[in-house]
Formats: sequence, structure tokens, C-alpha cells
Amino acid sequence: MIVNSKTRQFQKLKGAEKLILGTVQLGLNYGINNISGKPALEESFKILDTSFKAGISFLDTAEAYGNAVELIGEYHKKTPHNFHVINKFGALSEIRDLNKNVKDNLRKLNIHSFYAYLFHSPADLTNLKSNSAFVKKLQELKQEGLIERLGISIYTNTDFKVAIENPLIEVIQLPFNILDNNNKRLDLLKLAKEKNKEIFSRSVFLQGLIYKDPTELTHKLKPLSKYLERLKNIASDLKISLSQLALSYSLHNPFIDKVLIGVESEIQLLKNIQMANDDFQTDFAIIDRNINVQEEELLYPYNWN
Repeated sequence: MIVNSKTRQFQKLKGAEKLILGTVQLGLNYGINNISGKPALEESFKILDTSFKAGISFLDTAEAYGNAVELIGEYHKKTPHNFHVINKFGALSEIRDLNKNVKDNLRKLNIHSFYAYLFHSPADLTNLKSNSAFVKKLQELKQEGLIERLGISIYTNTDFKVAIENPLIEVIQLPFNILDNNNKRLDLLKLAKEKNKEIFSRSVFLQGLIYKDPTELTHKLKPLSKYLERLKNIASDLKISLSQLALSYSLHNPFIDKVLIGVESEIQLLKNIQMANDDFQTDFAIIDRNINVQEEELLYPYNWN
């Protein structure tokens, strides 16, 4: 049963419309600061319902996100609401029949086409050089209208450069936040827009790391403590929450088209929507002047274990 938030009234403002709802939390236990785990079905439907009503019209999902694809499909089936879906497919080596893979996922999601279909691994983009048949099939699926745009999800600037220079890639999804910031990404963000790439940023809260008490970081993450302390001080001086600072920093970057957020509850979602719609503005260069992480490997969660 879909639970509607009938008492909640949202203005569909620019801030919320620039958001993408990530769905990994709906399909898996995910995030360094996730203490509630994967939400129940009813809560997941509340999250989707509230997102749509607030003006969030894009979802990000993947075949690797547990049952997120099936859950979104059930929501589409039971409501008149219809999201634009960005999907990341599995490893290239595991796809035996791309045509079937795409159509099966569209059927599960109860949609007619993907807004964007993304490579989940940058290595697959390199492997395409020796797989012209796969490229041809992707282009055919675009011509059929089953895929609107092709893209890739990346982490490092090395992979960012490769994606920018590849004419097949129209959408690039990458981490960007108050730690992994303009000092690391700005030049390539500018180049990407010059090449007419659509840019979606993720990890706005770095999987919840920015909420951690700097004094309680594990040994491996300890070097990030000093940066989190500085960020807390900046937010305090500006008289806003660290969450508001983090979200506003990404939303106000002129080279980023949309910002992906993930939540574990409707309450978290409502807070994010409110922050987006509050449209806090300041001289965000204060982040770039004070935060330049030298331990770059720690900006990537796959290095945290």
C-alpha cells in the first residue's frame, strides 16, 4: 500500500528540481553513518512519493543495488507517478545479451526508456575499444528510444578525463563534495561542460562521513579529522548546519547539472528537500580556500576498509 504524505505541501523550487534521489539505500544497507539499515517497503514508498511531490523527478539506480529496481517498478505500477530513471548496468563481461538486459530492466522498472544508461565501471569503457559489436548494440538501443543517453559512473580524475574525451559518453556521474571539491575537480568540470557533457554529482555527504565526530574517526580515516574540524568551524561561522553547507556547495556549482542524494527515511528526505529549497548562498570559495585534502585516496570509500 502506498502511503501518501497528504499533509506535506512542497513548492517545486529550483533546489529540489536539481536533486536526483539515489536508491542504493532502498535496496541495500549502505553508508558509513547508516544506523537504521535498509528501510521497510512502506517507508521506501513514502520516500518515493514525497520525492515526486517535492519536484524530484529523477531516480538513480543500478542492477547491483539489491532489490531497488524491483521496488521502483512496484511503485510505478501502483501510482500515477513516473520518474526519469538513470540506471547503471553490471560488468560488461557479465552481459550476454544487452538487448534482453535493457528490456528486462525496463520491464522491471515499469518504464518505457532510460533517461541515461551508465557503465558502472570505468574499466568497461576501456574494454569497449575491442568490442565494436557492443557499441553498435548500444547505439541501436538509442535509436529505438529505449535509451536516451549513454554515460558512466567514475571516481578518479584519470577516469574523468577518459570519459570526457569519449564521444560515446554524454553523461558523467562523479563524486563531488566539500572534501572532494573544486580543488580536485574544477578544471575537469569546466572541460566536461565545454564538451557538452551532462554532469551528475554524487557523494554530497561522502556516504555520511561528514556527520562523523572528527575525534571518533578510525585509524585509517584519522587524517581527515582536521578537515572535518575546519568544516564544522566554517559552518558555525556561517550559522548553518554542516549538512546545509555540504548540499548548498554542490547545488550552487555552475558546472553540475544535478546532485544525487541518498536517504534511509522520509524524515531525512524532508530535511534534504528543505535545505535545497532554502537556497542558502554565500561565498562558497571559502571551502576551496580552507579545504584541500592531501590524502586523496581517503576521498574514495573503497579505500576505507
